[in-house]
Amino acid sequence: MVAGQQPNRATQDLSPAPLTAELDRWLRQLQRSLSLEADAGFQDLQGQRSRFSAFMEQQCRSPSSQLPAQECQQLAPFAAQFSRYSDASPAQRRYLVSQLRQHLHQLRRQLDPPAPLSPPRLRLPDSSTPARAGRSTADLPRSSLLEPTPLG
Repeated sequence: MVAGQQPNRATQDLSPAPLTAELDRWLRQLQRSLSLEADAGFQDLQGQRSRFSAFMEQQCRSPSSQLPAQECQQLAPFAAQFSRYSDASPAQRRYLVSQLRQHLHQLRRQLDPPAPLSPPRLRLPDSSTPARAGRSTADLPRSSLLEPTPLG
């Protein structure tokens, strides 16, 4: 970097931020709210403090402080749509809720990617110990193979 040159913000924002406890709580709260609204039939539920649409609009306008700036900008269109949620048709509401759920799911996967799977390991029995699981006819004394067993 040249002296006096500022770091490129776009490059910094592309690297995924770790999923902090605060950000995880925020994402879970939004996902839970979206699920409740979907389960209730997209009727703009009344919560303890506000309606679903007002809560979602506020959360999309002022998300967690831990959220990267680029992601905050991507939530702005959702805030605008939730401001008109009460005027939307049930199909439009369903679509908006579905789109935000997908966006938040992708965001979680980006911020907290699953650990890579390790290759499968083949477990072979130790060759120094004899196998005791089952005996074949080769292990039986020769006399027991030839002589019939008395019945009684």
